[in-house]
Amino acid sequence: MNNRNFSSCGRVVRLYRRYLPQLVIILGLSVPQPALAASGIERMLASVAMFADAAKMPSLETIKARCRDDVLCAGKMLAERFGPKARLERVVHPDTDRIRRVKSALSVTGAELLASGAMRLELSHFGRKAVSEIMAVIKREGRQTGGNIQYLQIDLRHNRGGNLNRMLRVAAMFLGKVPDAVRLQSPKAIQMLSVPDYARPLKFSQIKILIGPDTASAAEIFTALLRVHTGAIIAGSKSYGKDYLLRTIALNQNWQLLVPAEKLFVPGTSLEGGIVPDVVFP
Repeated sequence: MNNRNFSSCGRVVRLYRRYLPQLVIILGLSVPQPALAASGIERMLASVAMFADAAKMPSLETIKARCRDDVLCAGKMLAERFGPKARLERVVHPDTDRIRRVKSALSVTGAELLASGAMRLELSHFGRKAVSEIMAVIKREGRQTGGNIQYLQIDLRHNRGGNLNRMLRVAAMFLGKVPDAVRLQSPKAIQMLSVPDYARPLKFSQIKILIGPDTASAAEIFTALLRVHTGAIIAGSKSYGKDYLLRTIALNQNWQLLVPAEKLFVPGTSLEGGIVPDVVFP
């Protein structure tokens, strides 16, 4: 294309930009406008409505009358409506050191051989490498006993739970595949979670699980699953009793709302009020 053609195109573009508004007015044309975005409060309510009990939610008009467009005020209002299980929480913006510590934190924080053929395993949380850590420790201690570990004691007294799917992968090491092992029930729907398959589940003559007031959430579900499906003995004191999931709703860059959503059930036992051990000690 030569310079003359380029010049002609440029004139057309300039004329188009100059006279289009006048043409729109003269001909009565309407130019589509983008829809107004939902407010922060509307987005928050839409997110909460996906899983929460609608009967506990105030209307948009009620929130606007009290908070106008203040999302943090609206979050406080919702937390009040949902009761003590809901809360506002300041967002922690992790730096590089904090991220490194989280990634490197061990799930297995203690292991020792007890009496003949017995082993104690302290599991502080269900981290990303929990399965491989547990296997490595059992193999290491097993070499000292000639592979003769018959009794396993799992200490969950300082385990406050964590990622539900990671916990299910750890449970699979002892149970193998268990369909519909955990039920999540909300006012909207019921979802069943299965313990995934594991090639060669670990077998012990007896499993004992130590629990206490700090044993919560996913750790309680793990305890209940092993009690129901392996006959594990539970010892210690009553667990925390967190039988629900918390959903996180971002309010702004610095604050988030935690709302109780699905109730957690393990068919065959109860989590409400905490797990009562078979053998009680402080």
